[in-house]
Parts: sequence; C-alpha cells; structure tokens
Amino acid sequence: MKKTITTILVVALLLLAAPALFAQEAVTDIFGIEIGTVMGYNLGTENIGAAQSMAISFGLGEQFEAAMVFISGGGGNIPNMSLVRLSYYLLDEVGLRVSTGGSGPGATAAGFGVFSYPIRRDFNDTLTTALGLGVDYYVPNINNNLEDGIVAIGLNATVAF
Repeated sequence: MKKTITTILVVALLLLAAPALFAQEAVTDIFGIEIGTVMGYNLGTENIGAAQSMAISFGLGEQFEAAMVFISGGGGNIPNMSLVRLSYYLLDEVGLRVSTGGSGPGATAAGFGVFSYPIRRDFNDTLTTALGLGVDYYVPNINNNLEDGIVAIGLNATVAF
C-alpha cells in the first residue's frame, strides 16, 4: 500500500512537470503570509492526523517563490516541522514545490508536492489574496525509511504584496 501511494504521487508529479512552457505568475511579488490547515495520512503509523501551517513567502521572480514554512502538528501523526520551501508556478492552475528543513533535534525533514490557487484576487497590482490547495509528501526524518512519510492535503489563505 505504501509503495503504491508513493508511486502514484511520483507519476502525478512527472505528468504535471511535462508541460512547463505555460507558467503562471506567482502569488507573492515581494512578501506574503500564508495560514492554513493540513490533514495527512502517516504511512508509518497508518493513522490520520491534523496540523496547522504558517508560511512567510518571498517572491523570487515571476514564477518562483521561497517560503519559510512552520507546520504545528503536536508531534502525533504529523510532527512539528520547520521547512524552507521553493515553489515553481508551472501551469495556469498548478505548481510544484520542494521543501527541506527539520522536525526535531537531529532530524532532517524533506517534502515535495503540487499546489493550486484556484481562487485569486489582485487589487491594483499591489495586494493579492488567494485560496490555495496542495498535496504534499513529507518525510519527517530522511534517515528513516522514505516510504514512511506523510501524504498531506492542505488548504490555505494567502495575503501577499
């Protein structure tokens, strides 16, 4: 079961990465704040968990963003993680992101995923608000088995300049 879910995620990411010619504009031009919630299935414990997420993002170009992401899961099925995330806006509605960071003393965390901002509003090319959805695969400790990660679905609200 774990290998099937991992394989499906990898194939989905590869299929989405193929048409990279039609990139959309990033939500964040200079600075943005993202607040959200995450529901995830921990493949190691085979349980569902919930967490809150907060990110501070910085625009790196028209299609790139960097963010500092903090996931507060309470240490259960989704542990606390502090990550640096790079996002690339691939298509009109879809983008890819990779993350790296830590989840505790001596534990290096990593992740990758796809995201979309289906609801977005720009105000005078200055302020942007957006509602985002994402599917990520997090590995809280890459020194353990990589297939014992977390398949997470997130919903977030972003305000950016």
